[in-house]
Amino acid sequence: MQNGKTDEVVYSLAFNHLVHLQELHVDLASRPNLSKSFTGMSSLQKLWFDYCYIYSISNETFTSLPKNITELRMQNCKSFFTIESDALRHFPKLSVLDFAGSHIHLQQALRSLYPLQNYRMKEINFHHITYSSITRYDYDVILSQEMMQYIATICIQTLDISYNNIVAIREMSLIMFQHPECFINVILSANRFGIQQMEIEFLAFFYKMTNLKLFDFSYLPLEFKNPVFPNLIYGSSQNIIEDRSIAIKKIKRLFLPKQLNTIRLTHVMANMNIDEVLAVNCTLAVIDLSYFQSKVFPKFIFKNDHYISELDLSGISALNTKSKFPQVHSLLALRMRQTELCRLIDTDTNIFSWAPKMQDLDISSNFIWYLKENSLGDLSNLLTLNVSNNILQYFPTPLTKLENITTLDLSFNRLITLDEHTRKWIDSQNIKKNILNYI
Repeated sequence: MQNGKTDEVVYSLAFNHLVHLQELHVDLASRPNLSKSFTGMSSLQKLWFDYCYIYSISNETFTSLPKNITELRMQNCKSFFTIESDALRHFPKLSVLDFAGSHIHLQQALRSLYPLQNYRMKEINFHHITYSSITRYDYDVILSQEMMQYIATICIQTLDISYNNIVAIREMSLIMFQHPECFINVILSANRFGIQQMEIEFLAFFYKMTNLKLFDFSYLPLEFKNPVFPNLIYGSSQNIIEDRSIAIKKIKRLFLPKQLNTIRLTHVMANMNIDEVLAVNCTLAVIDLSYFQSKVFPKFIFKNDHYISELDLSGISALNTKSKFPQVHSLLALRMRQTELCRLIDTDTNIFSWAPKMQDLDISSNFIWYLKENSLGDLSNLLTLNVSNNILQYFPTPLTKLENITTLDLSFNRLITLDEHTRKWIDSQNIKKNILNYI
């Protein structure tokens, strides 16, 4: 299958006798002839081409496949070259299309959706289908209305177009979907485009995704917030040569869709200027903003019922996130790795007071060299604490007040020994917990 790009392979197995089979995984040769032996599979719904070496797909390649297929997956087809625009017309009931990892290129994949216009789709997975080796198309993808004209008509529940080297959006083509209310999961990560030219319009469209549960817009080097340039005239570096603050649109509030459960904006370098993020009667449970480097860190406002259980602020200075969250009694897990927490923990005893029911706290890699009596405040519900990769020289005695702690990670500090009081606390039968100490 790997070597034969000229030899046609006839699939002549007696598939037509498998009248009750609902899911089929089959290898795909470089030049397959999918014979009429497939047509009798009246119950087939899911078709996976697992080891995929197909070279090209014509409008006739899938002619003999049963019309009742709802799920077609062709992942990691590394020898791919072309797919004709009407090739998917043989799947009138298709609701899942997965080309992830195949060498198709996003532009060609979007054009292949021509027969699926106005369909209702559970999933379209175009993750990482654009490669620099596909010389027929530009590696830098610029989304236009022409490219998006077919997908825009489809009601899609899960859309993944991540890791496709999308560098720019033209004509607001990213938000021309006719059915934003259909989206449940949207993954746009690891591309290179920004929304500076349509920030207000994009955020308004975002709120129209009324059933959205997961939104992932991460790993985006959109724009460094404080670039430094060499000054050849005066022989020293200087920050931003011209003041661009006027050009950046000021957005007062970002309203979150009520059904949103998970929002992931991690590893983003941007110049965003949003004052507030507002959730009203929102089902939001997981927020991952780790390594979100922006000029302004917004204030989060939760009105009425809210259920935030996990929050990751790693990689953001604790000075920037301080007082940016309201009292959240539902928060169970907080991660604040590499947040320069050492600059606050010495003077502020209310750092974690806004999350009094917390059970899992990670403050590793923060250059913490000691903890005062009230450095962590009252965290009586804490079960797991990670203080690893700091510079503690002595065991912090305030930790012995955490009566419910079950897991404590002190690895990669500067602890040489444990005093008698600490050892008794660990071994005490009254605690009746399994404390794990890594020193």
